[in-house]
Amino acid sequence: DSGLEARRLWVVDETIGFENAGHVHEYEFLVDMSMERVDLAITLTWTDPASSPGSDSVLVNDLDLAASDEGSVGWVNGRVCPIDPFTETFADDCPKPIPDDVNTVEKTDFWVQHKLICTYGKGSRIEYGGCFRELELGALRSSVKDRTPAVVKVKVIAKRVTDYCASDGFYSTCSKRRQPYALVVSGPLLARESDGSLLPPVFSSYPEGSAPPKDLDSAPIPPAQAAARDSAAARPLESCGWMLASAALFCASMGLLQRW
Repeated sequence: DSGLEARRLWVVDETIGFENAGHVHEYEFLVDMSMERVDLAITLTWTDPASSPGSDSVLVNDLDLAASDEGSVGWVNGRVCPIDPFTETFADDCPKPIPDDVNTVEKTDFWVQHKLICTYGKGSRIEYGGCFRELELGALRSSVKDRTPAVVKVKVIAKRVTDYCASDGFYSTCSKRRQPYALVVSGPLLARESDGSLLPPVFSSYPEGSAPPKDLDSAPIPPAQAAARDSAAARPLESCGWMLASAALFCASMGLLQRW
C-alpha cells in the first residue's frame, strides 16, 4: 500500500507576503498517521527582483523554508550537516535546516515519524524515537505505534526583504516592496470526516525568534493578508493560474514522480 490514494494537495498564493525581514509565516498542519509510511512533499517558491550588477548576493530577497514536527527538522534542497567522524552521525553544530541563500525554489521531503505508546511495569508513556524510561517506570512490556494525527509546522521565514530604491543621478528615493510567495504541501493531510475535504492549516505570523501566539484565533494577521490567503486557498487547483503557484506545483509534481 503506497498510500497514494490518501495524499492530498494544499496550495497557497501568498500575494501580500512579507514587507520586512525577520518575520515568520507558520502553517500548522494535522497529518494522518494511520499509514506505515508518512511523508510530506513541501515546496516554497518566489519571484526575486533583479539584483544590481556586481552584487555579492545572488538573491535580492531571501526566504527560507523550514518543516518540523515534535522530534525532527527536515533538510531543505538536500543540504545536510556533515558526518561527525567520531559518532558517525550528523554533526550537532550546524543549523537545521541549513539555509539556502542561492535558490528561489526550496523543497523538502519531510518524513513524519510515529510516536510510540510505551507500556512499562509502572505505567505508560507516549515517547518519540523509542522507549527510554525503564529506569523510571520498570521493565518495558510493550510498544505500539501511536496512530493519532501528528502536528507538522511549515515555516516561511523572511531572511532578507529589501526596499526598492530609484535614483535620477542626484536624488534617491526608496519605498517598501513586499515579497509574495507560493507554498505547496502534499501528503496524507488530515481530512474532515463530514465530507472528506482537506482540513486547512492554522496560520500564524510573528517575529522570528519569538514564540507563535498562544491564542491562534487572535494571531496578528493583517485583514487584507488573511483575505488573500483564504481566497487563494479556496480556489480549486485547476483554476490556480498564478505564476508562482504553477512553478511550485511543477516542482512538487516532479518530486512526486521521483518518489513514486
